Amino acid sequence: MVYYVTSVGLGESGLEPMKQEVVLAQWERTQLPKLDVVRHEVVLFRQQWDYSRLLQAEGPERDTMFANMASMLEVTQWASMSLMDEVMVIQTIISHFADSHYGQPEWMAILGLRKEDTEDEQLKWLLKTEIKRRLVHCCMREDINRLESALRMLEKTMIRALDEELEELESPNRETPWREELGLLIYTLYADALVFANRFDEHTKSILDGILETVEKSGSLKSPDTAMQVKVHLALVLEQMDVEPERQKAYTDLMAEHFRRVPSYFKIMRCIIKRPAGPEHPVARALGPEFFTRDRRTTRKEDRQMKVLYYCSKTCQIDHWPSHRAECKIYAKDREEHESLKQMYPKEARRRRDNDKWIQGAQYAIFRGPINALALHRDPSRGRTHVVFLELVYKPKLEDVWEDLDRILQQPAGRAKAKVEKSIASVPAEDDPSTSQPEVPMFMLIYGEEIDTFFRSVSVRRNHLSAFFHNPKWRDFMNPTDEPPPERLVLPSGARDAELDLNDD
Repeated sequence: MVYYVTSVGLGESGLEPMKQEVVLAQWERTQLPKLDVVRHEVVLFRQQWDYSRLLQAEGPERDTMFANMASMLEVTQWASMSLMDEVMVIQTIISHFADSHYGQPEWMAILGLRKEDTEDEQLKWLLKTEIKRRLVHCCMREDINRLESALRMLEKTMIRALDEELEELESPNRETPWREELGLLIYTLYADALVFANRFDEHTKSILDGILETVEKSGSLKSPDTAMQVKVHLALVLEQMDVEPERQKAYTDLMAEHFRRVPSYFKIMRCIIKRPAGPEHPVARALGPEFFTRDRRTTRKEDRQMKVLYYCSKTCQIDHWPSHRAECKIYAKDREEHESLKQMYPKEARRRRDNDKWIQGAQYAIFRGPINALALHRDPSRGRTHVVFLELVYKPKLEDVWEDLDRILQQPAGRAKAKVEKSIASVPAEDDPSTSQPEVPMFMLIYGEEIDTFFRSVSVRRNHLSAFFHNPKWRDFMNPTDEPPPERLVLPSGARDAELDLNDD
């Protein structure tokens, strides 16, 4: 749900996108963000480009530019209002383009489908649906509010296409399409549009009830968020229809209390309960006007021992403590041992610290690399039956060679460290964004010279696999310094390397 607008999109941050001077004639109306915005997003862009790079198909350069200008990875709530007309025009062109060239591999690749997957009918259908879904999201953004356009695209295009797909597949859920995974996605979007357009009738209510029943029976990690969103809608719909008052009050009280306890959810849900051109929402009424005038910034509650877990509220921290207690005590003990080691053997302490940081990081080699190595895209069950071995080689850091530098340069002790730290301090730091949600298990044994052997368990969210394609050249990304990988590990048991099972050659 991306209907709200960020401070950049609202122009409150002073980074309003400006007219790009050097641009081809056919793109004269295109506006691009200022360099400050680009710098802010450059780290995320590099990750997306490295991990999800798409193969460009041969074809007219103009169409390729259209596809690149309105990337599927673009976050619409960051675009300023002055840019949204252009974004929506390009998205509309891409949508028509996908319809007119559907089934032609070279054109589908331009739209974001890798050439080797262009014969997969389901993937092509999903791509078309995603393109239209993004355009609907633009129409439903709170400061645009083109709800009739959104409903028209949903009803006449997306839902009709879904019905045809379920009919062709002879799905048992043809009368209840929200029970299908993709149907749930489309109908949740449809329910939002109906409520935002003030369609408070039995049709809207039945769809919301169907979605709620489906997500409450589902084990998906997104189910609680979707259920919360639907209950917020039902609180309003039931009140406007003047039916089921007890149920309506229960949803209103439940969601109001939830927002008070977990205010971090409110930023996202605000675009639902404070929607422009709609009636007063009962949840907003229950929260009271003072709730909306308060400073909504929250302080994250840091775990005192681990220093790496953060909570949106004290209540969440207390609720999580029983399942977190044992791990926290182990982590606290490790920290004490590290401090003791640092006093006696500082170099060894640094190596262990670097080892821990690498293992806990979100770089390609620790997450998406192993996903590709296991080929979970092709067979998710391999996550339960195989293990990935990662061999690490410790690379000395500057901290390890201060004395060597001073000796070589024949300068007083500490001079090299002071110079380097001063230079580093003058360079702006770049945050390394990360994401991880559990679904498919994945195991790794990490080892190397001067590295503690470590057995790692990671969970991969199933729909995360759809966010990028299987990369058969994943090895190229594992060693960023272009150093050759180590030789294949031969286990004492003689077990065969399972990667060979799925070699593309």
